Amino acid sequence: QGRGELFTTGFLRDAWEIRRDQKLIWADTLLLKNNVSEVINHPACFDGASTIATIILICDGAESYLGGAQEVLRENCKTVRAGVSLINGVLVARFIGKDGLELRNSFSRLWRYLRYNVASLPKSMPRLWQI
Repeated sequence: QGRGELFTTGFLRDAWEIRRDQKLIWADTLLLKNNVSEVINHPACFDGASTIATIILICDGAESYLGGAQEVLRENCKTVRAGVSLINGVLVARFIGKDGLELRNSFSRLWRYLRYNVASLPKSMPRLWQI
């Protein structure tokens, strides 16, 4: 929606699987088809949101980052709905918002927290995002 375009009808399938040691540890699918605007605008679905994002952390000890990640979201997600959970040792954070920049900023704060605390890397976003 960066240039005002709207996805109101059509087909979108976003599916991915993550394996660790050849064992399926995460599978996720988003399927939108036909009257997409109805799903996007329904309060139990996207509630009019135009942006979504997901962060998945898979590493030894992922559970040790859950509390910190929850705190980052509590402090920084005022207009973006976001949550983080630990499912079978996989840390999953989801973001949904009506403003792309606000979602990007919330996503960025959690990304930087994880980057620093998990990998001891600088608290920065990938170069691709630094525009």
